[in-house]
Amino acid sequence: MEIYTSYFGKLKRLQESNILPVSITVIPPRWFGGRTYVELAPRRGMLGLSSDEYRKEFSKILRMNSPMKVYKDLEIMMRNDKKVAIALLCYESPEKFCHRHLVAEWFMEKLGIEVREFDYVPKIEAPVPEQLNLF
Repeated sequence: MEIYTSYFGKLKRLQESNILPVSITVIPPRWFGGRTYVELAPRRGMLGLSSDEYRKEFSKILRMNSPMKVYKDLEIMMRNDKKVAIALLCYESPEKFCHRHLVAEWFMEKLGIEVREFDYVPKIEAPVPEQLNLF
């Protein structure tokens, strides 16, 4: 099974690509009528924490879950909805710190499964070329 991370702003693209969007947020947008997987959602009180505190608290949530059970649950969702892959969604754009990236790291560390950001190419700053001395 292929797993992606993404955000609600890519919902239309995910649906066009036959990928099942699954919210892993505390509260999904009202207009989102898709599936949710609350076991991977942060807790309400975590939203104001620093990134270090947030990581610490979210790691507690991940430790309460079996990575293989989570994987199998997601696989069942995907198959039941007849999709080609699944995408774990939250609100933040790919460049910003987000718990979905921690989930991706968790899958890699625990199961050796690479979870990539859907439809994302990081912006790479081109180096400024050295000026040529023509004299």
